[in-house]
Amino acid sequence: MKFNALLTTLVVCLATLSATASFAGGPIITPEEPFLTEVRPQGDGGNWVIPTIVGAIVICAIICGGSDDEAPVATGPETNCTSDC
Repeated sequence: MKFNALLTTLVVCLATLSATASFAGGPIITPEEPFLTEVRPQGDGGNWVIPTIVGAIVICAIICGGSDDEAPVATGPETNCTSDC
């Protein structure tokens, strides 16, 4: 009987030690972090720059004229020559 009691005690001790190690802490579940999306400020993005520059160039071309007329050349007695001509 002494052997049977020793065997029972040994089985209980081994079961207790093995169960403690195998179930310690339980399953570890880590929550997944959501993906970070890049947040950009809402704005017009500078869509006004190119039309403004093109508009300024067109207005300058209209105002400046752009004619190919040659400058008048003074010939004859109308010239204002004050020195020896």
